Amino acid sequence: MTSVWRPRFDGESASAPAPLAMPPLIWKLLKARNLTSSEDIQNLLSPSLKSLTDPLKISDMDLAVARLKRAWENQENICVYGDYDLDGSSGIALLVDGLEGLGFENVSFYQPSRFIEGYGIHKEALKTIYDRGDRVVISVDCGITAVEEAVYAKELGLDLIITDHHLPREILPQCVAVINPNKGTCSSDLGHMSGVGVAFYLIMALKRELKVEFDLKSLLDLFTIGTITDMVPLIKENRVLLKHGLKILSTTQRPGLQALIQQLGLLGRELESQDVSFSIGPKLNALSRLEKGIRPLDVFMCHDPALGQALAVEVIKLNEERKQIQETMLQKIQEQLTPEELEKPAMVLAAEGHAGVVGLVATKVSQQTGKPTFIVAWSEGEGIGSARGEAHHVLPAALNEATAFLDRHGGHAQAAGFSLQGEKFQEFKNAVLRFYEDKNHAAVVSETVFDLPIELSDINDAVMGWLEKIGPYGSANPQPVFHLKNPPVSRSSFENSIWLSRRNLFFC
Repeated sequence: MTSVWRPRFDGESASAPAPLAMPPLIWKLLKARNLTSSEDIQNLLSPSLKSLTDPLKISDMDLAVARLKRAWENQENICVYGDYDLDGSSGIALLVDGLEGLGFENVSFYQPSRFIEGYGIHKEALKTIYDRGDRVVISVDCGITAVEEAVYAKELGLDLIITDHHLPREILPQCVAVINPNKGTCSSDLGHMSGVGVAFYLIMALKRELKVEFDLKSLLDLFTIGTITDMVPLIKENRVLLKHGLKILSTTQRPGLQALIQQLGLLGRELESQDVSFSIGPKLNALSRLEKGIRPLDVFMCHDPALGQALAVEVIKLNEERKQIQETMLQKIQEQLTPEELEKPAMVLAAEGHAGVVGLVATKVSQQTGKPTFIVAWSEGEGIGSARGEAHHVLPAALNEATAFLDRHGGHAQAAGFSLQGEKFQEFKNAVLRFYEDKNHAAVVSETVFDLPIELSDINDAVMGWLEKIGPYGSANPQPVFHLKNPPVSRSSFENSIWLSRRNLFFC
């Protein structure tokens, strides 16, 4: 693997005047990210909720709203069915909270077990939902591939509304509505939204139709957690909602979240995207990965302050346990990274381990090798797998090529999941490697990308203030990285510099 340093900024037109009064360093940074017009920069600095896309531009949204309006008028029983990751969990909580806020009185939810049921909508779950009296089911962050399950739901007498953002296959489920900005017939240009984001748009559309007083901003703390942790691009509507959502999360009135934020020492200041990415998110993720009695959903939907404090303490404890389990499996996988294995165009490896940490292990290996990575955790001959990589690694396409050897699979360009039987692993591995060999991914170049070369003296309070305005940072709006041209001779004096204790500043 070849490593190179590459500046994001090419130096052209550096002398062009900035459209707004700002430090020269900030203007160069914005130009490095192709943000040069006054309109682009204004949208970056002051994103307005008024600029949000009309939710009815999403295909089938009108059909979903019509059915739910009828359910509202008759107070029918509604079940929200969501995935077990943080996008799905926050989406369930958002839909339940939003529907109840709009006056729906009979709202329940169903969340499948990661280990017993697995990802997606399941027929057995639909039967359970029907038997308990629900007649309308709204999925969140799943369902786009539930073709057979949609037929079964109709046979039962369930009206199914799918909200999802995952990439669809050729055949779509036949149900009341399929709300997915990434389906081919949708021209909303909202394909960057997460599952919780699509759910938020459903509540937005319903509020408009029902003409009920309800503060949509109250849902943005949940939107923020789901969106940041699902690593969707922080652009357009995502950026607008996150800018407001981080403020809502900082002062959240949800007792479980509030207690967790306090436990993490983050209470009393405005939160940033990094607080969610590196602190709040991983702690909550440990719950869904281990499934030891409490889930992220329990934290999101807790209404009792005393219970919230107890949950927060347990979250911290389980996260430490998750770290140990993850490290054990990572060591097993790393032992297999022989020189011969590292020459292959993709990392396809397996070991006995806890299925809940397989995605984290895949992320680590992908970061280490710079290659698309497929990791399987074995338990009694059955494997749960996760794939991680960069956008150009097209993980779902690779899994589609190996679909004959898989029980289930689905996901995004950079993160996907699958399951398979032990005897199919070698055939699966061969199929994935053939795919990447055909795609000419064998030559991997690891790039360290920085925004600008600077002197330490270029950094001052004005620059730091502008760097905060440019946030929140995340996918498609990465944390600024500066290449320090002349670092201090004394490393210790550099590390003690006041600027290294400030946020939103990284040197390479």
